[in-house]
Amino acid sequence: MDDTTRSPGCRAHRHGTPAAYTRGCRCADAREAWRLYSKRRREGRQPPFHRDATGTRRRLQALVAIGWPTAELAGRLGVPATEVSRLCHHAHRVYPHTAVRVGQLYTQLSMNPGPSRRARRRAQLAGWAPPLAWEDNTIDNPAATPAAHGAERTTPRPHDIDEAAVLRACDGNPPRRLTAAERVQAVRRLAAAGHVDADIARRLRLGGARVVVRIRSNNAIPAVAPLGSRCVTGSQQTISGDIGQ
Repeated sequence: MDDTTRSPGCRAHRHGTPAAYTRGCRCADAREAWRLYSKRRREGRQPPFHRDATGTRRRLQALVAIGWPTAELAGRLGVPATEVSRLCHHAHRVYPHTAVRVGQLYTQLSMNPGPSRRARRRAQLAGWAPPLAWEDNTIDNPAATPAAHGAERTTPRPHDIDEAAVLRACDGNPPRRLTAAERVQAVRRLAAAGHVDADIARRLRLGGARVVVRIRSNNAIPAVAPLGSRCVTGSQQTISGDIGQ
């Protein structure tokens, strides 16, 4: 929980859950969580105590992997550092409210490297994947695996690329499946034309802007294009720098 939702005078060690309310927390989120919990009990419905912790665990591990120490994350979430450590290592189920708060924190910090080299080293030794290894639509899936660093790194060769497929992708009508080389080439052209990551992801039907960031990062593709560059369509000439030129 961030400071905007924590009551100024609240001295409780836990915040934002029904359990925190019973332990003295009177922050707005804890009061709301207790209200919903009590309402469900009165209506004879089972409170939604827990959900799968896979996404919560991966998000916290990913933030540690880019330099955010657990103590800093705990302070931002309004929980003890031991709770964040537990979530990183051992949690299998979490409160829905906890999952939401961690998701919000992840969105806020996942593209901003943290200050701790020690946290990065700890995550590296533990084998924790950074944010760019996950796609937004798979991070919560227990069966999903993180992309290896450099998995989308490739030096396209002419015979690896169907030029028509790349042109269709740039026009926002990609074929059902692009090869890795074609995907990198399409990202390179769209970035050179000045398209932002979210727009590139939409045109190429990727899993979100984070996927584009990963492809750019692994292939040294700048996010800001030189003025005058543009993405070609099927009826236009190939831009400078195309394969084979």
